[in-house]
Amino acid sequence: MVSVSEALLRTANGLLAPAVGRRHSYQEFLLSRRGRVDLRAVDVALCDSLAMSVVTGTRKIHYKLLHPRCLEYLATTVGSLPRL
Repeated sequence: MVSVSEALLRTANGLLAPAVGRRHSYQEFLLSRRGRVDLRAVDVALCDSLAMSVVTGTRKIHYKLLHPRCLEYLATTVGSLPRL
């Protein structure tokens, strides 16, 4: 799991680690603001939206925390709020 969020990594650990069991391994990578991660040797890398562009790997899976329609709704709602 690759993310810029410690909270997401903690949550993912609680959800995924028990499912991984002893047959697979689970690693977390917390990205820094300017960091890049080379995961070409990893079978599968789950990446959040910010991590997708800075992770190198052959099998990256984009983990979307929010559904695109939810993001559109938030963008239109916030866009219509008066600016202070």
